[in-house]
Amino acid sequence: MDRDDQALKELEDYIEDWYYGEEMHRYALALGKYLFQFMDYLRAQGLSERTTRQYIDNCWCIGYLESNFGYRDEFVPGEVFCHPAANHDHEFARKFSRSKTALDSYRGTWRKLHTYTKALGHLDGVKDNSREKDDVFHQRQFRETNTAFDIRSEWQRKGGTLSDKTARKEFGLTQEEIIQAIKDGKLQYRHAAMHGNPFLKLLRSEVEALVEGTHGTDYLQKKQWKKELSKVTKDIKQLKGQLESLEKRQSELRELLGE
Repeated sequence: MDRDDQALKELEDYIEDWYYGEEMHRYALALGKYLFQFMDYLRAQGLSERTTRQYIDNCWCIGYLESNFGYRDEFVPGEVFCHPAANHDHEFARKFSRSKTALDSYRGTWRKLHTYTKALGHLDGVKDNSREKDDVFHQRQFRETNTAFDIRSEWQRKGGTLSDKTARKEFGLTQEEIIQAIKDGKLQYRHAAMHGNPFLKLLRSEVEALVEGTHGTDYLQKKQWKKELSKVTKDIKQLKGQLESLEKRQSELRELLGE
């Protein structure tokens, strides 16, 4: 195995838990390559072994969280690391550690990445656009933080959530519409898995609001009526079959009784 193949294998091993599906793999690969370059830069700075290790450990967390929660179509360093305030610290606390020390370390690594990205000139010409996109993320994060009790209640309420697959089947949404709504801050989400198959968990109330905003306020009502009509029609057909069977048995019994 030559040096390039070895480097690619190391990179693939590093990012193997960051993605599912080819599109996410391409994003994770580009992000991982950038983080490898950043880690090489750190090793050349003469930092203490402990400090360097903390930065490197946090790089893996940043790669995982950005790949799974960033919902960007293409990795652009100037968009991801456009300013020093860390993205995904809410998810970091949920997935990795809630300790203040760990969070401060994670945020410090993000600031270091911002400085590194800025020094390479990646912020030139994309800063304003990145800020707009990042503002959407932080508005969603702010809403999650400041309405934590209500959201927690809705996430835990029976029937309050549904998967992205169910949203597609039940409401006629496409996966592209769901992802775009997440990017626009219209849908909150949680990553989940069943039998090893990952999916997005969504709030039913937000999916309903999205559909009403797209198709009109009476769309869901008409959809419910159609669903109910289909069920009633099916029940009538079953009852007719049962009635025919009972009437046939009634006739047989009367014959046996000589009536």
